[in-house]
Amino acid sequence: SNKCKALAAIPNLWAVETIDSAAKARKLNDAWTSADNQGLLGVFVQVNTSNEENKGGVERCDVEGVVKEIIASCAGLCLKGLMTIGSIEGSNKRPNPDFLALVALRDELKQSTGVDLELSMGMSDDFVHALELGASNVRVGSKIFGSRLDSKNPPVASSEHQASIKRVPELAVYGRTTAINSVRARADSIATRS
Repeated sequence: SNKCKALAAIPNLWAVETIDSAAKARKLNDAWTSADNQGLLGVFVQVNTSNEENKGGVERCDVEGVVKEIIASCAGLCLKGLMTIGSIEGSNKRPNPDFLALVALRDELKQSTGVDLELSMGMSDDFVHALELGASNVRVGSKIFGSRLDSKNPPVASSEHQASIKRVPELAVYGRTTAINSVRARADSIATRS
């Protein structure tokens, strides 16, 4: 619940993609509405499509209940879609079984709830395949920003570098926007071919 309050305090927050229970959705809804935010907060239900015990997410058999709870009880949230982080093994297969499971689940939910849901699936190494299967959101951070840094041995930025970051924060935003627009253009190109 403290994390929900911290999230609700972020200005211009568009969506949270890690809703893995109805209880978490209610907590986030309460935090969002208590913070007097304008508009609805988008949410994606995270689904454990690979059935891995070490992965977060709602089990497939429980997704419909979570979706219905968000629709019925979370007036401050806007259900945007479903999200998965598939298995490593599945990421090497075409078609990816985790992506196919999420597509099928989305289609089943359309039948049972009448709600059109987006799909958030795919990462830097398989985002093109995810887009081909209907993803509307992909996580491509390492393609844009490079590999994650080793948190145990982080690089030390010079004071000159730190000062330059403080002076021109809009450059970081511009760089991200350019990269995102590039990914969108690629997605449009794939969608046009389909």
